[in-house]
Amino acid sequence: MEQTNRADQEPLTEFTERYRALARQLADIGFVARGSVISTTTTCSSKGCHCRTDPARRHGPYWQLSRSSGGTTRTRRLSEAEAALYQAWIGNRRRAEALLDELEALSVQAADLVLAGQTDPTTGPSPRQAKPG
Repeated sequence: MEQTNRADQEPLTEFTERYRALARQLADIGFVARGSVISTTTTCSSKGCHCRTDPARRHGPYWQLSRSSGGTTRTRRLSEAEAALYQAWIGNRRRAEALLDELEALSVQAADLVLAGQTDPTTGPSPRQAKPG
């Protein structure tokens, strides 16, 4: 019986170890930001300027952060250094979201095992395993 119980616990233990490893990665991500950083070039209003005749010689690049807040899209002009910072933080957010998706998928798989009669290491025996008194 001991051997069977150990074999039953092994998949749940693997899920728990993977979950903790992902949680450690999530804790190490750093600052996050929502939105997109874009680079634009523009033409000016001077009739003799090179930007009007040659698209490769437009003014810029100008960096912008675009994000939605409360149903409204907000755009903010950025310096090159700010653009690099926001690009890194937006990348961190995307990585955090991917890690959360993985954590959720592992949780669903672990729930299937626990609800099938396995013991949950955080709460003890599953209600399905409990025998009436």
